[in-house]
Amino acid sequence: MRKLVAAKAIKNIKVLLGDQSDPKLPASQVDAILIALTYHEFGDVVEMLSKLRAALKPRGRLLIFESISAKLRKHSQMAQAKEHEISLDRVEAELRAAGFTILETVDPLWPDTETSRYLIAARR
Repeated sequence: MRKLVAAKAIKNIKVLLGDQSDPKLPASQVDAILIALTYHEFGDVVEMLSKLRAALKPRGRLLIFESISAKLRKHSQMAQAKEHEISLDRVEAELRAAGFTILETVDPLWPDTETSRYLIAARR
């Protein structure tokens, strides 16, 4: 990612490497955060969402792109995470509990597939 940003001479993107419980983002400095197919990997969801929310500017946006198969939709979070999936309902509930306002949910992004890919847009 760093190479791509440098090669394209993009000045308004800074690539940072976080970990499972800390995104290592500066407080109130980020306009938008995209989490793509990695939300289910968070170690401590409450801690991570708190840090993500703190990193966003007022009215900053959090976009989450994830998936859940029909067969795992009602299984436990542990069973879903083992298959690298997480249910839409669980993510929405966790976002609300962390103080985010959900602006829009698109589910499914691509109809007629066994695995539902969804997108949630939320605001700080």
